[in-house]
Amino acid sequence: MWTADLLESHVSYPMLTLFRPQHPGQSWVTALGVVTDAATLTSACGEGAQSREPYFPYRRGRRAIVEISSLLHVPEVAVGQTWLVEENFEAAWRMLAETGLPLRDKAEAWADLQDLRSTYGDQLERLIDFLVAPRGFWGHSAEETVAVEVAVAASEARRKARGG
Repeated sequence: MWTADLLESHVSYPMLTLFRPQHPGQSWVTALGVVTDAATLTSACGEGAQSREPYFPYRRGRRAIVEISSLLHVPEVAVGQTWLVEENFEAAWRMLAETGLPLRDKAEAWADLQDLRSTYGDQLERLIDFLVAPRGFWGHSAEETVAVEVAVAASEARRKARGG
């Protein structure tokens, strides 16, 4: 429901896309990426999931990413390195297996994951860059990233305050 509400509000009032969060390391587009990627992973890996609940947030998330990117005229620039690598998939697969969720054939799930994410992945990455939003999924947490950024900024501020 949140993804549908986000799509409606941000397409109806595009200025909302530019609002910054009150807390560092947080962003609506980061949250949209997390929700959509989680739904995509579950749709690709879960037995029968492509016709049930996980598939719906994947479709809504993909639509939100595509429509909002189009509305904002996000430039079609080359996307750098993707998080969608086999090592990350292996880690996610292990976590899903530990939940006891009935899983599909691993090779088929990997191929489907790549297929599904190709429908929105590059646009999501460009939208995150366009909005200067934090990356908080697949490989590192936003909290860790912010903690490092705050530590570096604090160190720099102390250095400048000492006159150096």
